[in-house]
Amino acid sequence: MLARSKTAPVDFHHYSLDYGEGLVAQHFFHLRHLSLSGYARDLKRVVRSLRPPANVLESLTMSSQGELALSTDALSGPFPRLNRVILANVVVPWSSSIFCSGNLTQLRIVFLRGMHAESEAQPGPALDGSSPHGQLLDALQKMPRLEQLFLQNCLPVPPRTVAGAPVRTVGLPCLKKLLLTDGALECSGLVRWIKVSPPCTVSLLCNRGAAHIMDVVSFLIAHANAGSGLPPFYKLVAETNIDVVGSVSIQTWRRPDTLPTYPQSAFDVGGSPDLEIQFPRDMQSLHPLETLCRALPLDGLGVLVHSKMFPWPAWSPQEWIDLFGRCNSLTHVSISGNDTASFSEALAVSMTAHETSSLEPGMTAPTLEPLFFKNLETLRLEHCGHPIGFGVVMPVMGGEGLFYDKLLEWLTMRKETRPYPAIDIRRCSVTKEQIEELKKVAWVTWDGESGDEIQDDDFDEVETEVETEIADDDEESVIFSSLVFVWTLTNSYV
Repeated sequence: MLARSKTAPVDFHHYSLDYGEGLVAQHFFHLRHLSLSGYARDLKRVVRSLRPPANVLESLTMSSQGELALSTDALSGPFPRLNRVILANVVVPWSSSIFCSGNLTQLRIVFLRGMHAESEAQPGPALDGSSPHGQLLDALQKMPRLEQLFLQNCLPVPPRTVAGAPVRTVGLPCLKKLLLTDGALECSGLVRWIKVSPPCTVSLLCNRGAAHIMDVVSFLIAHANAGSGLPPFYKLVAETNIDVVGSVSIQTWRRPDTLPTYPQSAFDVGGSPDLEIQFPRDMQSLHPLETLCRALPLDGLGVLVHSKMFPWPAWSPQEWIDLFGRCNSLTHVSISGNDTASFSEALAVSMTAHETSSLEPGMTAPTLEPLFFKNLETLRLEHCGHPIGFGVVMPVMGGEGLFYDKLLEWLTMRKETRPYPAIDIRRCSVTKEQIEELKKVAWVTWDGESGDEIQDDDFDEVETEVETEIADDDEESVIFSSLVFVWTLTNSYV
């Protein structure tokens, strides 16, 4: 087919370079989309054989099994029409011609492992054009039309901050999606030097470097509060990352044009978040997360999904009020894990002390109602004093009866002034008799589990299966599976 195409623009996609590289080199001058995947040694031979011109090339994708490092002159341009570059496990200097077309709208670089060991993640020398960080900024300066920037485990270590030194800022006015995955030092080292507009969605996934996480949090706070003309944040999901032990993430979505028809569907997470952060595994406290929650503009929040598992301690009722007391528009809340009981207690805190202090002589106190979440319509509670897997049980703070007692107290207080809310209780330590009492003051659905049905033995078989699967996979097959995943990720439009 390539032979018949002569000089017409063509697309070339190949997943295994098991033949000579001459075919790609011969037709490079009229390739419009070039997509190559294979072993590093094969890709290197092909790339070395490519010679300009490449005047019609619009998209370049390379995915290597095993890290491939290319020199600056390996992909010599110019590439006047190149607008999409995707590299998986391929190292290309930031000064390469593929980053200099001026027409790039999508840049995605993905590595399975970080380029810097944790011990190496320290600020580098002062910024100059010869450092990798300076070269990255130079490259971004040549991408004024960039709309998507995805960089995973490839960010250079930023320079040390020098007091009084001029601050260089690279503007990316067209950027719509920013996704960075790396250490907190590397992520903060980039976002401090670029300027993006408020409509840009931002995901910062920090896999290490807790000492630098507050710099990332500060950027997100400033970015979120700059979008005053945008729809308000409507949904917030704060949960433990079950795939990375100890890691916690926050995701927020702005108010959609159409709200969910069914209340339970409000908890469904669909589409990319407008703002996202994953906190490092080595974070020792939830102070950065709490700082972010307090500073985000959440007055219009309608949906809150919160899951906190071991080893993080539960928030006290007062901490719940401090973090989310301003969210008077909340109508749908889902709480899972070791915060379920303390949240139920916070719901029962009344406004008596706050309201009676401001009453004038002769006035009577209004009917008691919850201090916050007074407009709640749907409440889902899960994993309270109940096994969640592998023998881990979420504790009930303050005793077995607190969760039920405080929930009943809140519902009893509320029924005088508000319609019955819908309560969905799953995998919680609650009896059938207690559920019947709750049904007198709320619309209750229950999965029928009281917390006694699941024993540790039920998880032994699962653990054995997982260990067996890992033992059966050799290192090469694991790497190849990961590479297939990276290939799928990098070739999907978001």
